[in-house]
Amino acid sequence: VIMAVVLAVFTERTTAQCVPLTNTDDQDALSAFKAALSPAHAITDEWDGGGSCYTCCFCGFGIMCDPGSGRVNELDISGSGLTGTLPKELSKMVGLTILNVEDNIITGTLPVELSTLANLNEWVANTNGLAGTIPVEYSAITSITKFEAQYNCLSGDVPAEWIGAAAGSSAG
Repeated sequence: VIMAVVLAVFTERTTAQCVPLTNTDDQDALSAFKAALSPAHAITDEWDGGGSCYTCCFCGFGIMCDPGSGRVNELDISGSGLTGTLPKELSKMVGLTILNVEDNIITGTLPVELSTLANLNEWVANTNGLAGTIPVEYSAITSITKFEAQYNCLSGDVPAEWIGAAAGSSAG
């Protein structure tokens, strides 16, 4: 009986949260991100699109969508053992509120184009291999409440606009 209740709740939750990912900007951004990552991994295998698996939620592991807009609002690949870079195409995900790439081997610099992610609230990139400076253009992201990028090789200051809003902001 307990198993039936758990299964019913799980089925209801996944059905209610799964929405088709029809926005081509978000599809392009996910395709670019997948191309920038290796190895081929179960978390990104479902990002190919086509068929019924171009959805946000459990079918598209690591992706959550806003049910109203159908836009990706969360991208979480934390602890997935992936290597690669952050492609500038992620800037197409204008509905993104949470970006978590923590505990992978993401290298390269922070793309200045991500400064257009006006709705981004949380950005966690701890324990990767990011290098370079934090682009000053990131001060345009005024919705940030959490920015963590410890255990990288980043230099420069966290945007002053983030200091009061994101008391936990850290880089290094």
